[in-house]
Amino acid sequence: MEVAFISLCIGYVIGSYLKSSAYDSQDWQCLRWDGRIFGYRPVAFGSRIERGEKVVMALKLGTNTFPEEGIIYGDDSSD
Repeated sequence: MEVAFISLCIGYVIGSYLKSSAYDSQDWQCLRWDGRIFGYRPVAFGSRIERGEKVVMALKLGTNTFPEEGIIYGDDSSD
């Protein structure tokens, strides 16, 4: 019983570490709404984000591996 509990704990710790390292290694960007251009712009590091501003966390995707015809966003089919 003790071996199973220790194995479970070790597995949880390793899984948590791998999950967080995979999340942190992504190319995340913080974008703020700019009404002058009617679009989002990257937030400079060290900038203050005020309450009530429109802010989006975005993940940059490489589209080089997409098929030539592209993909349909929200398509859940597995063909």
